[in-house]
Amino acid sequence: MRLLLQCRCMRFVKNNKASRFHYYRDPLCLYSSSLYGINRFLIKPSHWVAPFFKNYFNDLLFIPCVLPLVLWIHARFHLRPEKAFPTWQEIFYHTLLWSFLMEWLFPLFWKKGTADTKDIFAYLIGAMGSGLYWTYRSQFRNQEK
Repeated sequence: MRLLLQCRCMRFVKNNKASRFHYYRDPLCLYSSSLYGINRFLIKPSHWVAPFFKNYFNDLLFIPCVLPLVLWIHARFHLRPEKAFPTWQEIFYHTLLWSFLMEWLFPLFWKKGTADTKDIFAYLIGAMGSGLYWTYRSQFRNQEK
């Protein structure tokens, strides 16, 4: 039994946290989702809030929060490699798709939504920051092998 536990522990050490993309357990996804929730439910309802937090902060966090979940679904349907970090192409295409949906299509049919082109820049900045972080993490993974 002890030998079995040692083998499993060695496998965990060999395949440490930086060796693969953890989708919804990725640190960036977890931190972004936490900040999104704090802003949405605590900061935005208060009367003394800066316009950036009221209008653009959640849009900045949208890509790092949602893209890992969508890519996890893609991996479950074998549409992408399971252990791979997001590529720049995936980040770019999903950002374009969501910008089109959220800022053009949904406001046409949903009266509560508004089309704001500044939100697209917030999506792009969030996507670029996420891409830089995930690229760094994937290179760190490759250096360990």
